[in-house]
Amino acid sequence: MKIKMKENYVAQADPNGGSTMLYEKNKEYNFEAGWQVKLGATMIERGKAEKSLVITEKKVVQPTETKIKKVLKKILKKKK
Repeated sequence: MKIKMKENYVAQADPNGGSTMLYEKNKEYNFEAGWQVKLGATMIERGKAEKSLVITEKKVVQPTETKIKKVLKKILKKKK
């Protein structure tokens, strides 16, 4: 789960809750472990964070003409 923080928030930094860390505003965090997912859900419920959407951009590449094709076109035009 990816979340983006809306504001600074101090929360647990390990599964035991023995240490804490500051989750900073406008930063994205990737939570993969079970305890992290629960922590992220809690942050979202409390309004401290929002779920970050993964945006995939697709780039359309136009086929380009190679030198060989250009040369062949020139040769074929000359023969006509």
